[in-house]
Amino acid sequence: MSRVLVGVFKAYHTALFKFVDESAGRTDVVAVEEASLKASMFSSRVKPTNAFALGDRDKVVENAVAPPILVHMAQAEGGRWPYEALFRSTQVHLVNAATSEYLFLLDFFKAAEGSNPVRVRELFLRIFAKTLSLGLEQLENYLCTCYDAIGLLLMVRLTLQHQQVLQQRRVPVLDTYLNRVLLLLWPRIYAVLELNVQSV
Repeated sequence: MSRVLVGVFKAYHTALFKFVDESAGRTDVVAVEEASLKASMFSSRVKPTNAFALGDRDKVVENAVAPPILVHMAQAEGGRWPYEALFRSTQVHLVNAATSEYLFLLDFFKAAEGSNPVRVRELFLRIFAKTLSLGLEQLENYLCTCYDAIGLLLMVRLTLQHQQVLQQRRVPVLDTYLNRVLLLLWPRIYAVLELNVQSV
């Protein structure tokens, strides 16, 4: 089961992230040097973006638990989404899969009556460990090259909302994972904000 889950999430992530729309680059800071501006004129980016404009990107937070983006629909539409929208989609898939699996395990092992919830948690982690590691690895890889402060803050907000959803569902098995996601996001936010402060 563990291999199947990892394969499904890896395939979904790979297919979905072909539609990512880069929001900000290293030169998208509050104050940019002239040399950077000249170099960016010859960069491969097609259209200039305003890295500090929220636009309609806040809708991703309003729709934190909306159904995830389906890859075949994304291919048909040919649209592009900011990273945080794709992050939301993968996290919603993970939250829903974890909820279903945890509730199944509770029911199957009758842990709902309090017989052995620790065993259920261990079984869950045995099934989901590789998938959770994959999610953290993919996020780490993205964060190495992320300079989008707004996108990072939106991802923090999404993670906090997903934590609330899991608390309401009484599914405690992703607490450690979501805390680790936050521990990856916050240092990167500070680093990106520091780049902006130093550019002034």
